[in-house]
Parts: sequence; C-alpha cells; structure tokens
Amino acid sequence: MDPKSNSKDFDSIIKDIESTPDSFKVQIKKDETIPEDTIPLETAKVIIQAYAVLNKTTLKQALVGITYLVQEGGTNSSKKNLIRTVDGVPFDINQLRTVIRNNSTTGTVRQLAKTLRNEIAKISSINNWPGTLYKEINRISPEVINSADCVYCCEIYSDCYEPYMPAKIRELLQQRERDIMETQKKTRDIKRTPPKGKGKKKKK
Repeated sequence: MDPKSNSKDFDSIIKDIESTPDSFKVQIKKDETIPEDTIPLETAKVIIQAYAVLNKTTLKQALVGITYLVQEGGTNSSKKNLIRTVDGVPFDINQLRTVIRNNSTTGTVRQLAKTLRNEIAKISSINNWPGTLYKEINRISPEVINSADCVYCCEIYSDCYEPYMPAKIRELLQQRERDIMETQKKTRDIKRTPPKGKGKKKKK
C-alpha cells in the first residue's frame, strides 16, 4: 500500500474528529479484574473441592475448616504446624498450602482467604470465632471491640469496604500495617548504616 495514501487517510480521520465527533463514540466492555492480592473465585472453588477430597469430607465442612484455620492465624506463613479439628475432622494448614500450590501457580492461604472473606466473615460470626488479631486490636482500642465485631480482627479485612465491615476496626488494621512497614523501614535503615568507627580510615 502506498504510504502517501495512508497519510491522506489519517489526515481525513483527524478532520473527522472535528467535523463528526459522534462517529468516534464506541461501546466498550471492561475486562473483568481480579482484586489485588486474591485468586479467581473459580480457582478458590477448585481448591475447596480438592481440600474436601483430601480430608474425606464435604465441601461445606472443608470451607468451615478453612475458615477456622484463617481465624486462627493460617494466613501467617510462620504458622508451620497449625491443625484445627472441626466436628472430628482435623484440618492441617500445611495440607491446605499444598492444595493451593497444586491448583494455583502463585496462590497463598492469604489470597484464598481474601477471595472468600465474605463467606469467612459469615461462618466466623455464626461460630463466634474471633480473628487472629483480636487480642492485639483489643489491647490498642478495647472500646471499639464487641463480640460481634471481633471476627473481623484479621489482616484479610484491612482493605474491606463492604457494608458489614466495622470502619473503626478497618482503620486499626490499616494503622497496624503502616506501623509494621515503618518498623521494617527503620530496621533496613539501621542495617544500611555502618557502626560508628567502622567507616573509611583516614590516611595518615
């Protein structure tokens, strides 16, 4: 095709923007976006199914078991040997991590929990299971915690803006995250700063 012809076509398009602006109106369809730090819901369903099969139990009981693990601190990677028994079925956090790895290339317990946090909130409320950060949040601001709200004292709710989420607890969770980041920054800065007297020696 003649490059000059292309140039003329483009020039005419530029003119059309001014003369017939409505002709440039289009319909768009936004791609579905996955919320940050979560996994797709369909993947979460596969993980729950696999976890139920592994534990020889029902989907419902597997979801309840996952909820209990999350509320007991299962999203924390330092919890190496967390096992909680629900209706006689022991649920192992390490087994859950293995199931997640087998069904999601980059998934974690935290991401699974954030994907399911609406369901986790409901199941926790039914069983009155406080979040793993309940004692910590309660020490900071005991006046805002009641028996109904304690289930949300878990880091997976720090960016939750659903109507059911108590705003004060969300603010406390966010402040906790900021404090942790600030402490980590100070630690890094200290490591970068050489001790006094350890700098370059002056030439005599």
